[in-house]
Amino acid sequence: MSSLPNKRNLFGKLMGAHAILIAVIFLTLVVASSYLLEYYFHRAKQREVIANADKIVLQFESVAQGGLPVGALTETLRTFSEFTGMDAWMVDAQENVLVTSTSLDSGVPWILSDLAELREGKTVVRREKMETSPRPVLVVALPIHEGDDYLGSVFVQAPLIGVNTTIRGVQRLLLIAGLISITLAIIVSYVISRRIASPLARFTKAVGKMTQGDFDIRVDGEGPDEVVRLGEAFNHLGRELRATVDRLEQESLRVATVLASMSDGVIVVNQEGYVELLNDSAYPLLSGGGDALGRPYRDALASEKVATLFQESLQGRRNVESEVHIGTRDFTVKISPVAGERVPVWGAVGVFRDTSEQRAFERMRRDFVANVSHELRTPLTSIRGFLEAVLDGVAQSPEEAQEYLRIAMGETERMRRLALSLLDLSGIEQGRLHLERRPVHIHRVVMTVLDKLTTQINAKKLKVHLDIEESLPTVFADSDKLEQVILNLIDNAVQFSQEGHELWVKAHLRGENARMASHVKISVTDSGPGLTPEQQKQVWDRFYRADKSRQSSTGGAGLGLAIVKELVEAHDGEVGIKSGESGGSTFYFRIPLYTPKD
Repeated sequence: MSSLPNKRNLFGKLMGAHAILIAVIFLTLVVASSYLLEYYFHRAKQREVIANADKIVLQFESVAQGGLPVGALTETLRTFSEFTGMDAWMVDAQENVLVTSTSLDSGVPWILSDLAELREGKTVVRREKMETSPRPVLVVALPIHEGDDYLGSVFVQAPLIGVNTTIRGVQRLLLIAGLISITLAIIVSYVISRRIASPLARFTKAVGKMTQGDFDIRVDGEGPDEVVRLGEAFNHLGRELRATVDRLEQESLRVATVLASMSDGVIVVNQEGYVELLNDSAYPLLSGGGDALGRPYRDALASEKVATLFQESLQGRRNVESEVHIGTRDFTVKISPVAGERVPVWGAVGVFRDTSEQRAFERMRRDFVANVSHELRTPLTSIRGFLEAVLDGVAQSPEEAQEYLRIAMGETERMRRLALSLLDLSGIEQGRLHLERRPVHIHRVVMTVLDKLTTQINAKKLKVHLDIEESLPTVFADSDKLEQVILNLIDNAVQFSQEGHELWVKAHLRGENARMASHVKISVTDSGPGLTPEQQKQVWDRFYRADKSRQSSTGGAGLGLAIVKELVEAHDGEVGIKSGESGGSTFYFRIPLYTPKD
């Protein structure tokens, strides 16, 4: 059954059309040939019967003129019947049978209705079935006149069985020839249809592969010239489609690369209101998580204001700009419709620039100016006040004047330290920090720092506990910068520790397995007020100071810990803090060990 042509495809339709055409032609030929054969043979038989009837009429006229006896006419009819196989009889003007070649008991009642035509001299021809025989016969009636007088008629009856047999035989031959012709025609039609449909089937298969993305498929050009030209055009189309798809893929890749590399968020929506394209920077603008592609932008966006801006751009065919706040971040939004002069709006492209860091930087710059102004104004005011007191003679004794000058000198030193700290931070940020890294012993650096801070420690009557092994491996660091880090941490702990309390300075290898350790952890613990989690996040920021309860009497610029963080990170280390609101804080940092090169 699989070899049969499918009536829905071209091959099946061609075969069906050819089969119908052949059948119609065959039936037309059969019907026409049957009709022509029957007409031809009947006409031939009719002419033969009429000719014989004319001879009998001549015989009757001889009898009527007295040339022949009536008995001779009877004998003539019987002889005629024996040789021709036809029956004949004569009827007079009164419808009486005068002579017959057979013993017909009844007359010819079926033809009496035609006697009027015979009287007028017309020949009557009938094909009838006789009551005495079911076989069809041909009856010819010729009138006999003498002048204008009607004398009678001659009837000749010839059986048509032979004619019909001949016709059926010829029709049988025609049918056989027709069936043979139909078979040959179907075979030829099959070959031609297959030859026409086969290339188209190859084209259809190739088109199917093209729809699946295979644009390298090619078809051969076998067949008629039209098929060859069609194949060449198809192959050219395939090459052009491949080149076009490659260009589109390259363009799409370029667009995707550009979008991925953009720090600004990009969201593209179509006219129907669905998200068509976005980059990774746009994810903070989305809600609900998951993939936003194909979702309505009103459901995908986290801000109703942004959705309204998209709607305004799509409906108004105009650029829309605004600023929005989403979560903890600020964005500058610019949305533009995508449309041509004569083309309706296809969609809209939204570009979202994250201005959170810029705003934070502006706030930090303002805070920086305010903090520096504050830090400078306080000591300058103090210096000016004490110097005016000395110049105005407010001091009652040289000792009092000396005390005023000492305080002014202390405030000057405070401003100098602020300036140096600012220069250090500026140098670090601008990349001017130069580290001379070499093996350094932590224990020696800590002892050097403690010697420098002996006066401050003794002034508060603090007890310092050291937990540092002298055999601790050396670290790979700049000795001066490492000393500055430890100095800032211990000085910070001294300032914020309560009088008479204790300090702890520890240094040990990071991790439980000392052999596998790659860093040393140095920590400084004070006994001052604790820090909240929010304060712990900000304590490393420049100019940040905790509440007044954590400030020393001499105050601080809030730059020490910021410098610690920058210097430690420059050594490929990290800083941290552990504190509780109940009291006491531990500041620590990790720094790599020295690893000798082979």
